[in-house]
Amino acid sequence: FMLQKDISVLNINGQSLPIELAATPAEQVKGLSDRTEIGSTGLLFIFPNTDTHGIWMKDMQFSIDILWLDNEYKVIHIEENVSPPTFPKIFYPSQPAKYVFEVDSGFVFKYKIEVGQKLEFSIKN
Repeated sequence: FMLQKDISVLNINGQSLPIELAATPAEQVKGLSDRTEIGSTGLLFIFPNTDTHGIWMKDMQFSIDILWLDNEYKVIHIEENVSPPTFPKIFYPSQPAKYVFEVDSGFVFKYKIEVGQKLEFSIKN
């Protein structure tokens, strides 16, 4: 079972960065666990419903930044530098979200991502 590679991009600061999608329940349960590195810019979880989707670090081997987005891809909550030893703590957004975007730790700082900012994705199905 492999996630689909390089089928979608995040457009940020004039750059097109490849991302992966986790659209099925199986992909979402697996997430980035059991990897030694992220392998792309990030993993976008596409949920069928808007909810307070919780994220934990089960079987994770590296730290990540977690962004929760509304149905228009606007950032509504950020958790930075979430490390594997935080497991079994579950991180929740401050309000319901439609998408969760997991990226390498430091991504939020590097690209100056802030709550309220809208991210631009080109998603190819």
